[in-house]
Amino acid sequence: MESAQLDDWFESAYIYLSTHEKISISNDNKLKLYALFKQVIIGDCNGPKPNLFEFVARAKWDAWKSIYGMPANEAKEGYVSFVESLKVGWSRAGEYKYEGVDEETRGFGTSVSTLSYDTEEIVEEDLFSLTCAGDVEKVRERVTKYNDSVNSKDDEGLTPLHHACDRGFPDMAEALIELGANINAQANTLETPLHYAYISEQLETAKILHNHQCDISLRD
Repeated sequence: MESAQLDDWFESAYIYLSTHEKISISNDNKLKLYALFKQVIIGDCNGPKPNLFEFVARAKWDAWKSIYGMPANEAKEGYVSFVESLKVGWSRAGEYKYEGVDEETRGFGTSVSTLSYDTEEIVEEDLFSLTCAGDVEKVRERVTKYNDSVNSKDDEGLTPLHHACDRGFPDMAEALIELGANINAQANTLETPLHYAYISEQLETAKILHNHQCDISLRD
């Protein structure tokens, strides 16, 4: 099979699922798709196992870890074949249609990373908390008036742009890039903002990074 053809099918299947949010997929099947997707985009799962009480994060970690060592092309083929087997309306033949959502799909939302910031826990208005709150104007003010570095990193090596892409804030991503954010910045685990956009299935922020010619060859 031609690698370029497989890449096209993989991208088409991913975009189809990410742009049809009402597709009915069980949580078990979502976990399988998640694991295959992570294996393609990032590679092997090398992060620490979430604790017993982080139920969703632990389930995702277990699913990804279960295919440790799988080559990227094998994971791509697995993803494409699995999407077809679900009969949700996508096929390599290009015939697309879908139906509604059911209750079994709830509980595993589109955000798949586990960033440390939460808008309900904001204590002070630093650049990271403002980014995670989606406050574009205050972010601009912090950078232009208070000289906060748009490329500053948190303890995990993540920049504000990583957080904006993870949360699916296209306006914030555009603003940060306009302010000088490094679109290819790598975290401690070498993941870029594009990785976070893909992992969290944030198509709009991923498109913005592509439009600004991010380096798609970078891997962790």
